[in-house]
Amino acid sequence: MIQTMSQKLQFSRHSLEIGTLNLEIIWMNWNLSFVIFERKLFLPSPSASERKVYYLPMFTGIIEVKGIVESVDGGQLILARPSSFTDISMGSSIAVGGVCLTIVEFDEQSMTFDVVGETREKSTLGALQKGDIVNLERAMKAEDRFEGHIVQGHTEGVGEIISVEQDGPWTNLIINLSDDVVPTVVQKGSITIDGVSLTVASVTGNECRIALIPQTIEHTTLGELKKGDHVNIETDVLGRYVHSLATQK
Repeated sequence: MIQTMSQKLQFSRHSLEIGTLNLEIIWMNWNLSFVIFERKLFLPSPSASERKVYYLPMFTGIIEVKGIVESVDGGQLILARPSSFTDISMGSSIAVGGVCLTIVEFDEQSMTFDVVGETREKSTLGALQKGDIVNLERAMKAEDRFEGHIVQGHTEGVGEIISVEQDGPWTNLIINLSDDVVPTVVQKGSITIDGVSLTVASVTGNECRIALIPQTIEHTTLGELKKGDHVNIETDVLGRYVHSLATQK
């Protein structure tokens, strides 16, 4: 039983058990209070002291603003600071194009991030140039609404746009995914493209189709995509855990 400071908080608990490993998410209706990923190894006489709870920066894939790249110097990335980012501090987590980065320096005009080699290789951040536009989202606060889906900001790889098709006011993106990403992409499931929470319309082989509504086209960088462009891909974290556990020997 979960005890809270206020009787008004109504929590739901969903858990998945495969073998001896349990994954558990706790949230307050759809108004997210907090998210806990709890990985517990069940022993013959489990006790509360044996549980380990990991609190991670979390995003929703709902883009707050588009940011401008001011400078790229080796492993350091400097972005113009959006006027709405009034609460940032040293160590704040920001999803930049869907990649979780930590602020290492900032002032009234800019934000600076360190980007390690692994991140540059696994994402599009290594190809950024001065003047480029990126999607930005601050990590969730405990009292924020949960509008999108659980996004970690851990990009798994880069996909290639192979087709951009107009369908009235909507835009269909066809994205070629790498072999290691495909197993955790499912029709009608969640996926993050350049930090944007989206729904998979269909999957055929390595090709994933995404339908963009006018709101997404206007308020994110996805409206500027064209054939041959590359995008950061993050699949649903729950799907990744399930796939990992199901394929363990």
